[in-house]
Amino acid sequence: MRTDSGFDVGSFSAICGMSGVAIGPGDRYVAALVEAESEDRSILKRIDIAQSCWTLGTRPPALIAYWSAVAPTSDSKKIRLVDDATLLEVVARFGESDDPRRLAYRWVLALLLLRRRILKHQGIRRDDEGCSWWSFQQRGQDGAKPFEVLDPGLRDEQLSDLSEQLAEVLATDG
Repeated sequence: MRTDSGFDVGSFSAICGMSGVAIGPGDRYVAALVEAESEDRSILKRIDIAQSCWTLGTRPPALIAYWSAVAPTSDSKKIRLVDDATLLEVVARFGESDDPRRLAYRWVLALLLLRRRILKHQGIRRDDEGCSWWSFQQRGQDGAKPFEVLDPGLRDEQLSDLSEQLAEVLATDG
């Protein structure tokens, strides 16, 4: 899936991007968002990684985020328990918080909405303290002012925990 800002966050590939092994229906895998170079600019790219590779500690370079998933089967269908408008409201509300956990959830939700193509990425700026602030804008609202989301610098295990918790709440296979 290619976004207007040049970020390729893709969809399930069925091939492990680290080993080349096929990821079959019903197999657990990790979808990773990485920063990659394309021509003269950086892009975000999705790489699917077989659970066996991930468990052995194999990580792609320039890893930004990741989430656990199960490869779809021909009869599986995703049911969304929370709509995108509600997620946007949560992102806005959590932006008013100083609670590190809420800021971390805000970050993961913004990445999820980017993946769902509800948000488009406008850029990244670093503040005087070296923190990264990602600028997003809601699709279809080109005249609206973009908003910023702090990249909380989550460690792998923190990001995994948050992603799994959100996955349980936001969607289920039905």
